[in-house]
Amino acid sequence: MNVLEALEKRRSVRWYEDRPVEQEKLDQIVKFGNKAPISGEIHLTVIRNPQLLKKINDTVADMMRNSDNEFMKSRIALPGYEPLYDAPVLIVVSGPEGARGNGANGACSAMNMITAATGLGLGSCYVMSPTMVIGRETFRKQAGLPDGFEPIVGVLIGYKAGDRFGRDRGELNNINYVD
Repeated sequence: MNVLEALEKRRSVRWYEDRPVEQEKLDQIVKFGNKAPISGEIHLTVIRNPQLLKKINDTVADMMRNSDNEFMKSRIALPGYEPLYDAPVLIVVSGPEGARGNGANGACSAMNMITAATGLGLGSCYVMSPTMVIGRETFRKQAGLPDGFEPIVGVLIGYKAGDRFGRDRGELNNINYVD
C-alpha cells in the first residue's frame, strides 16, 4: 500500500481485537513517529501492559463521568463505551513541559504513526483524553514518562474488531483556492 492509499483508507478505529501487535510492526510505527516534521523534541512511550492500560482507561472513564464537558459526559454514557476502546497499545507522544510547539509536534508525530499503522494493516485512533491522566505523578512513573516532559497526544494501535462508536465524516466542503 502506498502512502496515498494509506491516507485514503485511514479511519479512527474505536474497537480492537484482543490480539497483540507484532513487535516488528510497532518498531516501524514508532520509527515513523520519530521521522515526523517537528520543531523541538518529542518522546514516544509505548504502553502494552494490560493492567496499566486498564487503569488508564478506568481513570479516564471516571474523569469523563465527573467532567463539566457535555461531550465527554455523553460519550461515557454510551452503552459499552471504553475510552481506550480495548486497544492493546497506547503510544503517548510527549514534549518538553511548556514548549511552544508541543501541539503541532505531537499531531505530526501521531499522524505519521497513524498512517504507518494503516499501511501495516492495523487500526489506530488519535486520542486526547488519556493525556489528561497520564501526566499525573502515579501514571508518569508507571508509564516511564521522562522528567520534564508532558503528554501531548495518544495513539491507539491494534487490529480492528468492528466499528462500535465510529462515525463517517463524509465529504467536507471546506476548501477554497485563491489564485
